[in-house]
Amino acid sequence: MRGRSITMVAAMIALTAALWTPALAQDVTGESDVIITKIEVSGAFEVDEDEILAVVESAVGSKLSTETLQDDLQRVFDLGYFSEDVKASLAEFQGGARVTFRVTENPVINAVIFEGASVYTEAQLGELMRAKRNTILNSNNLRTDVEAIENKYIGDGYIAARVIDARIDAAKNLNIVISEGVIQAIKVAYVVVAGDDLNAEEPSVSDAGKTKDYVITREMKIKPGDIYNKNNLGRDLQKIYNLGFFDDVHTRVDPGDSPGHIILVVEVEEGKTGSAGFGAGYSSNTGITGFLTYSERNLKGKARRIDAKTEFGGKRDSFELGYFEPWLDKKKTSGEVNVYSTYRENLRYGLSGLITEDYEEIRRGFNMTFGRPISDYTRVFLGYKIENVAVRPTELYSYLDGSSRSVTGTIRTDTRDYIFNPTKGRYDSASLELNGGLLGGDYDYEKLTLEGRRYFPIRKNHTICGRVMIGLGQGGIPRFDYFDLGGVNTLRGYDEYQFGGTKMILYNLEYRIGLSGNLSAALFADAGNAWMDASDMKFLPGSEMHRSYGVGLRLKIPALGTGPVRLDYAIAVEEKDSKLHFGFGHMF
Repeated sequence: MRGRSITMVAAMIALTAALWTPALAQDVTGESDVIITKIEVSGAFEVDEDEILAVVESAVGSKLSTETLQDDLQRVFDLGYFSEDVKASLAEFQGGARVTFRVTENPVINAVIFEGASVYTEAQLGELMRAKRNTILNSNNLRTDVEAIENKYIGDGYIAARVIDARIDAAKNLNIVISEGVIQAIKVAYVVVAGDDLNAEEPSVSDAGKTKDYVITREMKIKPGDIYNKNNLGRDLQKIYNLGFFDDVHTRVDPGDSPGHIILVVEVEEGKTGSAGFGAGYSSNTGITGFLTYSERNLKGKARRIDAKTEFGGKRDSFELGYFEPWLDKKKTSGEVNVYSTYRENLRYGLSGLITEDYEEIRRGFNMTFGRPISDYTRVFLGYKIENVAVRPTELYSYLDGSSRSVTGTIRTDTRDYIFNPTKGRYDSASLELNGGLLGGDYDYEKLTLEGRRYFPIRKNHTICGRVMIGLGQGGIPRFDYFDLGGVNTLRGYDEYQFGGTKMILYNLEYRIGLSGNLSAALFADAGNAWMDASDMKFLPGSEMHRSYGVGLRLKIPALGTGPVRLDYAIAVEEKDSKLHFGFGHMF
């Protein structure tokens, strides 16, 4: 009996040494002949002993095994409640071995403190956590809590936010330190793509391009010092893209100079912004004409725009010059000025069914417009115009000429994704024009113009778009300032200016289909009319309106600017005739 006791004690000494000294565990393995007669826990005050023993596989009545005990120690530690490695001790008990698991508990949390959090309140962050005040710290729960906090930030667009530390201080407070991703700086990188599609080289990135950096960064609502949020960045990138200077715009995030800070890099691929052209054309209305054009939409890289066009020969002779300054002051005030002089022969007007033609018209004018944003999507404009119209022979058409002086106020909301080729969003405009009175001129009248556009993506490269325009005028409106319908930009299938009046309604509907590359097609239907009396107006596009339908092609030619070249074949319903229209840019 004494020999058996000596053997059991020797075995427990070896097992204990193995459990307390991991290096020896490799040499003392397998089962022994010692039977476990009791299992207990020492050092647990906050954690229920039953919760600990529930993960222990060693059992009373089983043989003592070093491997099983080693696994038990790990399983107990993995509960997450303990700050040091769990140990086991063995002692003789009732002819067998008593196993005691010795644990050192984590502290009880006095308070949870969030450092560096400004996006959410402590209460909002606290709701995400399993670690609470007056509960024992659990490292497993803490890892889950950290993940939940980071997922909350990332899910709301704060993709650079991280929990950089979680620690217990001397006062037993749990400190959660959050880096929310403060923007240290915003930089612009210019992507340069060399070669053609068949022999393209890898794009290179440069710190300088044609466009000035401030032209890009001033469009951004997000600024250095703000917390980076990719959701808030979407509108900024849309505004940069809608400048019309870039073929591609995207961002990347680089590490900042200190923890918790990032550098936001806006990468742009510059497109062609200038164009010059010349050409000639022929039509039965105008004869043979030639034209010269020049346009630069990003003058000196400062987003300034200049346009010049002259047309000559045949029955037309015109010159137009325009300049646009996008940013006059810190309130984002824009300014635009245009001067023009046009001469036309045989211009055709429709006046309550009476067609006047075979005459000469000379228009000379000047206008300037100032605009300012009042929200992210809405701008207001104030314009002033002087225009003089002379018609020959005067003795026949004196009622068509004269001079006008006007001011125009406009409010415009534009949420389109890409203004040059929109696929979703809306455009709404209301404009009131006041002529004469204290402004001078030969005429006193008012005109109200309302316009609404809608764009609905159906599927990839398929878009349904519609436009409604309503014009209302009162007073002594001269014929040269009527609402005119007909032609490539209003009512296809009819002659330019074929219908005119002091009241107007126009409907346009298009189904646009992207075919391949820069080529697209459209199915369309137009309806509208112009009246002299409001009582004659019809608001539904029925038989009281002039209607047309047709099909068109659009081809984007980068050298000609941002919009496509448009070719529309339209059939006029009541005239049962067709016309081919050629234009630049989308109709709306």
